[in-house]
Amino acid sequence: MFCDNCGCEIGGNYCSKCGTQATIQMPHILEYVEPLIWILFFLGLISTFNIFYNTDNFKFVLLTQPFVAGINLWTINMFKKGKNWMRILWTVISVISIVSSFKYAIEDFFVFLNIVVSLIILFILYTKSSSQYFR
Repeated sequence: MFCDNCGCEIGGNYCSKCGTQATIQMPHILEYVEPLIWILFFLGLISTFNIFYNTDNFKFVLLTQPFVAGINLWTINMFKKGKNWMRILWTVISVISIVSSFKYAIEDFFVFLNIVVSLIILFILYTKSSSQYFR
């Protein structure tokens, strides 16, 4: 990355020559994360219906979905701002979700798709260009 002001290479958040703050554009690959998060949300709704429909927990799980949608909006906003702590938090939650979903992945195809989409998002979040953006 190079300084917009003097053209020198920038290794951190500021140019070592002129002191200008570095501006990093969001990489194009991160544009795929937002729709993938919403795909996860809708796959989760379908999985919830399939797994919990005939149980006592169905109403509770269904009522939590607006909260989950709000968390998704907040997460997407933090990703667009380049917040590395959100990337780390998303990683931890995704790994826990993936591991805990394996028992349902065999019996519900939508859970399997959820795992695949989660892995794709994690891959995108840790590409070289994304890692530079989230520092």
